[in-house]
Amino acid sequence: MYAVLPVQMALPQLQKYWLAGGARPYMTGDLPCIADLLGVTELEQLRLLDKAKNGIDLGEILAPYPAVLKWMGLVRQYCQPQYGEATRVLDAAVAARRSKM
Repeated sequence: MYAVLPVQMALPQLQKYWLAGGARPYMTGDLPCIADLLGVTELEQLRLLDKAKNGIDLGEILAPYPAVLKWMGLVRQYCQPQYGEATRVLDAAVAARRSKM
C-alpha cells in the first residue's frame, strides 16, 4: 500500500500539468514520446493490485483522473502491436490472478 501513495501524489500533476487537464493527448503534444510509454507501462504494473488483498486497485486509483485513463488508452493504441507483445507477461499474470478469485 505504501508504494501506491507516491503514484497517487503524482497523478494530479500528470493530469493537470503534463496532460493539460486532458487538452493534450500526450505529455509533450500530439504524438507520444518515450516519457508517455514509460509512464503508461509503470502505471500498467498496478493492474496486479488486488482490491481484496491490497485495499485498492488500479481502477480505484485512476477513477479521479479521466485524462490519465484516456492517455493510457491512447498510448496503448498508438503503440500496437508492439505494446501488446511487450505486456503479454503482465496480461497473463493479471489473468491468472483473476482466475484465482
